[in-house]
Amino acid sequence: MNTYGYFKQFPLCNISHLCARFFSVFGAPLRKITLLYGLFMQCSLYGAVAEWTALHPEEEAHLIALCKNPHYKTVRAHFYIPLATSYLLQGKDDEAHIILKKLIHIAAKNTSDEIVKAITTLFSEVDIYYKEQIAKADMLYAQHAFQEAAACFMKICTAAQKQIFFYSMSPTTKQALITHCTTGCMKSLFFAGNYPSCVEFLQRAHKNIEDGSFYYGVSLMATRSFTEARRAFDAYIHESKKGKFYTLAHLGAFLAAYRCEEYIAAKEILHVLPDALEQKEQACATLELVTLSDAKIQEYAAESLFRQFPEEEYIHKTPHAIAHLKELITAYPCAPIAIAAHVYIGNSLKDKQDASAMQEAVTHFQQALAIAPSGDLVDYLTKMLQEAHLNKAKTEITLVACSSSTIFLLESAEGSLKALLNTELHIQASYYLAVVYDLQEKAHLSRKQLENIVECQVKTNAVGAFFAKAYLMLGAYECAREHFTEALLLLAKAEAVRGSDQELLLQIWIATASCYKKMGQLDKAMTMLSRVINENIASSLRIQAMLHRAEIYELHGRRDLAIKQLEAAARKGGEWSVEAQKKLAQNYGYQHNTISP
Repeated sequence: MNTYGYFKQFPLCNISHLCARFFSVFGAPLRKITLLYGLFMQCSLYGAVAEWTALHPEEEAHLIALCKNPHYKTVRAHFYIPLATSYLLQGKDDEAHIILKKLIHIAAKNTSDEIVKAITTLFSEVDIYYKEQIAKADMLYAQHAFQEAAACFMKICTAAQKQIFFYSMSPTTKQALITHCTTGCMKSLFFAGNYPSCVEFLQRAHKNIEDGSFYYGVSLMATRSFTEARRAFDAYIHESKKGKFYTLAHLGAFLAAYRCEEYIAAKEILHVLPDALEQKEQACATLELVTLSDAKIQEYAAESLFRQFPEEEYIHKTPHAIAHLKELITAYPCAPIAIAAHVYIGNSLKDKQDASAMQEAVTHFQQALAIAPSGDLVDYLTKMLQEAHLNKAKTEITLVACSSSTIFLLESAEGSLKALLNTELHIQASYYLAVVYDLQEKAHLSRKQLENIVECQVKTNAVGAFFAKAYLMLGAYECAREHFTEALLLLAKAEAVRGSDQELLLQIWIATASCYKKMGQLDKAMTMLSRVINENIASSLRIQAMLHRAEIYELHGRRDLAIKQLEAAARKGGEWSVEAQKKLAQNYGYQHNTISP
């Protein structure tokens, strides 16, 4: 029976019913395939197979068995055609691709016009199928359904990689469509925020996609692969030569270098970055790099410049490092890292014995405090702000001795110190606040701060210089009130908790000697002062102790020893040497500057 001729007698709408009738009469597998072949040649490939698989889903397994049967090797193409189409309709692309590759091989070697025609018809339909998929992917992308679009584009790219679809097209047309799909897949993954998948896809394809290196770099940045991102941006800059994202690639290279702690390289890239990113609106508003505000870019740039020098050089006040910080605050005055820059510059000035230098230091500390944003800062900058408060107050306290604006300076210092009472620096803040109150002649408030420090020391059994200073200052208060027993106990406690600070030890001994002197116990006072003078450290307190010992010699009626002590002190140099010369002139008739060092 001529199956094909029999088949052509029926309209398309009755094909499925005809198939059902036909197979109720003819049961041989070969006859089934003959009918299928006629079905494919008669009508739309996909319409026919859709009808077939809807009625007989079990036939797919039967076709697979026929494909493997060696008896039908010569007509295997007839089995492959419906099987491949069935797979495509079910979305089983991997299985379909295997069969289609086999059909390509058969078409290349077979001379049968009938088979070649059937295979060509199949591939024409496959091309239509993938064109529909491209149109679907483009529509999803236009609707910003990026994840779904990415899945659709990825399916097409996989087929292209296996060289399955666009079989009937010219190489130029095929390559244009492949490029369109790979670009669509890249952008869909990128804008869906699926950066790991985008990186994985672009590792294979970015060199063949326009601007692929740029998207690859941004995706690597998003996955924190900063070293690889730097290479990708550098490659784009080298390849594109003023391309669409040329400026942004420089920004990406700068940020990647910054994240890799390549601060010198980051600084060099800054020189080629324009002041304004003119292309940011033209490029693409959703790119992560573009959404960085100008303020954020400046923040990264300033941090990169700050870290060009090791922080130890700022701490040790290295001149070229401090000069670099001055350039930084000029270029980026509002960047958060400028807080640290101002603090380090202030620290380099505050200890100079020059009122103008100290005033400049105060100005830098004030500028650091003025930069502080309303939001949270990183811990490092928070500590820098606390240091700015503390060092500003300490410098203002020092300036009190050489300034006519005593009231203003002390009020300013008081405000800064109160801001630190609930921080980790609360012990130091409380101590210097006590000093401020003492200078303001508010002894009751000063004692309250000192007692808070002592209470904390007793609770924690801690040691340290500021605990000792609190005991020392309380001891001085008690000595002034002539509560000598309490004063000596406090001074002994100060010595016990001072830690390893030798300079502070000499201060405690001098205060103890002063207490004994007021008590009239001059021998004990002389013993304490001798300990200070004989201590083997370089300290101006040893010269101060000589002046105190000269006073005790005078009280003992030993003017000759008092003069010798003052002469020895006068030869040492420094502020206490000047004081010794004054005493020699006032009490013993010496002319100023007659004692040579």
